[in-house]
Amino acid sequence: MTSASLLLLFTCLVLLPPVVTQPAAPGAGPNSVIHVVIIGGTGDLAQKYLWRGFFELFQERHGKDVWYKFYGSSRGSSDEEAPKLLTILNTKLTCVDSRTCEEQKSKFINQTQYFQLKTEHDYQQLAKHLHESARDKYGKEIGRVFYLSLPPRAYLRVSNLIHQHCRPENDSTWIRLVLEKPFGHNKETALNMTKVLTSQFQEDEIYRVDHYLGKGVVKHILPLRAMNRENLDELLNRNHVERVEISMLETVGLKGRVDFYDQYGVICDVMQNHMLEMMTLIAMDLPVNISDSDQIKDNKLRLIKQIVKVQGRSLLTAQYDNYQVDGAQESGNSNFSSETATFAAAVLNINSPRWQGIPFILVSGKKLKERVSYIRIIFKNSVFNLANSRPFADERTMLQQLVFHIEHGSESEPAIFASRSLATLNIPNSLTFHAKTLSKTIYQQPADDILSFCLTNNVDAYTAVIVNILDGRHEHFVGSDHLLSLWDVWSGVLSTESMAAPRLYNPSQSDSQLAFSLKADTLTYNVKLTKNVINAIDNDNHLKIKVKPSEFLDGKLVVSDTDDVISSMSGDIRTLVERAVEERGMAHVAFSGGRTAQGLFRYLAQQGSDLPWAYVHIWLVDERCVAMSDHQSNFDSLQQNLLSFVNIPYLNVHPMWVETAGRICEIGDRADQLYEASLRHWLPNLQFDLIVLGVGTDGHTASLFPGQASLGERSRLAVRSTAPHSDVTHRITMTYTTINSAWNVFILVTGEGKHDIIQVIQSSEADKNNFPILGVQPKHGNVTWYMDDNCFYG
Repeated sequence: MTSASLLLLFTCLVLLPPVVTQPAAPGAGPNSVIHVVIIGGTGDLAQKYLWRGFFELFQERHGKDVWYKFYGSSRGSSDEEAPKLLTILNTKLTCVDSRTCEEQKSKFINQTQYFQLKTEHDYQQLAKHLHESARDKYGKEIGRVFYLSLPPRAYLRVSNLIHQHCRPENDSTWIRLVLEKPFGHNKETALNMTKVLTSQFQEDEIYRVDHYLGKGVVKHILPLRAMNRENLDELLNRNHVERVEISMLETVGLKGRVDFYDQYGVICDVMQNHMLEMMTLIAMDLPVNISDSDQIKDNKLRLIKQIVKVQGRSLLTAQYDNYQVDGAQESGNSNFSSETATFAAAVLNINSPRWQGIPFILVSGKKLKERVSYIRIIFKNSVFNLANSRPFADERTMLQQLVFHIEHGSESEPAIFASRSLATLNIPNSLTFHAKTLSKTIYQQPADDILSFCLTNNVDAYTAVIVNILDGRHEHFVGSDHLLSLWDVWSGVLSTESMAAPRLYNPSQSDSQLAFSLKADTLTYNVKLTKNVINAIDNDNHLKIKVKPSEFLDGKLVVSDTDDVISSMSGDIRTLVERAVEERGMAHVAFSGGRTAQGLFRYLAQQGSDLPWAYVHIWLVDERCVAMSDHQSNFDSLQQNLLSFVNIPYLNVHPMWVETAGRICEIGDRADQLYEASLRHWLPNLQFDLIVLGVGTDGHTASLFPGQASLGERSRLAVRSTAPHSDVTHRITMTYTTINSAWNVFILVTGEGKHDIIQVIQSSEADKNNFPILGVQPKHGNVTWYMDDNCFYG
């Protein structure tokens, strides 16, 4: 069947009652059904996580004890939204070489239909449909899940319509209302929402999702503590713990989310919920029975009520320098708050005999140098070291810590790390000892001194959430009393009057600009910023904020020390790749060669091991005419420093075939034309997601050299070129036609030796014939320059 036929069939199925094989006949399987309605089923959250999670559930459970029927809904008409839903299901539900999975996917799509929910009448029709579906096709309805994948402002209206019209007619059929954070933006709004919801639904019918509680490592906190009550849990107190760190750091900014973020900020977005929830799992008294949901909820709530309210001295906030620019580009409105925090650090204290005086340090932010989430418990070090002739052991080698590495970072896999010097741990069967690591150090401790335990089966967080919803495991969700107590912790610092204005930070220098120290319960920044921040008011009385330098030759500029600037570029590449894969299902990136690129490749190998490499295609911008295994080969540099360390499919790597049957760049082998053919095959629109370039001391880029005919090439995508004054004169290179079609071009220039050429190309007399880098001018894309201090300042 063609895709067009399939689309037509799906649209017809949506407009008519669904045809479902009658399962209630004897021997045909279970005679009961659970209906799942995702309101906002074509939105971002549903596309990214929910449909995949429900598909995983479907594969495990459908037809065994109960049947599942799914509905995606929105306010749009079936004519518009049903085909969109079908496209989402076909593209987002992926199977890798599994015939069974493909069969299950087809069944899942057949069990899913679109239902418009815009008016009160629509909800009445849905209720009627669900009742008839259960009665006529399945026999009995077990329950109904209404998952509100909506903006919070719509919660109360939609929940009221569900309450009025969509409750099951049979009292034995349960109903579950599922909500996503944020649940208000302060205690007052959260209390109002809670009063309305609890007037319509019982407490055990409301499921407020905190998906971080479904993360694989987070789910192991209580089981690990329970299995080690005597040898570990007895250490979790003020006598043995020095501090607890909880961090959620992101390299991405807020482009596309500024309108939402301006209402909440980092504290309400993650600290008030995700991070406090993880803190409770570490600090709460361990229940006698961790399977008893009431004991868990009671102990969590007791702990939260013991947390001292955060005061201004215990909180630092900051905002990345382009936040308001991102907001203006997103909405056309430049009046975004200069008070909105995109970074925050807070120290929390617990007023209890167990934890009195022990700091819990919470840190989260956007556009930082590293993407990582973890909980780190650092124990007091009182080991006497005779060998070193001093009273206390070296802090680095004798560090005692327990780390719950949740995701990302240099250790790409979720894991639990424990210092070997800690007591011997009993490990659940769901964890596996992992002996190998590429890192020399793990959380500032030599890798040899760390035990690493990885998840045997890392279930996606939303899949875990969905399973808990269907199983009625209410302890994994946020109850009403629990929610209001979480807000109490932050009530003293959420008003603008009580919070100091956030400092501005340049993402490329965030490590130094946001470093802070703790003394007693007071946090202070280590560095006072006095020079590089400029505030100005434009003609419309809007605040404009710049951190110099920020632009170069009509492109964005990042300047920092060499390691920081390469790390920043690596993080930006990661962000672009993830976005391209998410939006288009594939990312195409091209790299030029040179020594500078080798450092970038090494950073990508370390920081990007968890990138979706199966959907990334790597290309070369240019190549020297040498054997591909020669140390001067750009491909060899890429292979030795990046490709050998990441799990990328062989067919996703596209070298320039300068070597054929032992011949190097023979004209008859047409290496340039073959590469052009490959480009046209894989990139019909010829638009790379990213091209990474360098600059030579003579102003050349790729293998486009001054004064050559290749600079004027308009139709070819790749050509032969000649490099004067080089050991390897013959090259293959992409042309301006290819480079300037890219969505993004990054230009990396490092070293004092490049300072002069950077000064020269800014001259009004400079042109691309003499300095080919000036010919890099993407037609529809963006250019970002990355320079280290030595290059920029000399």
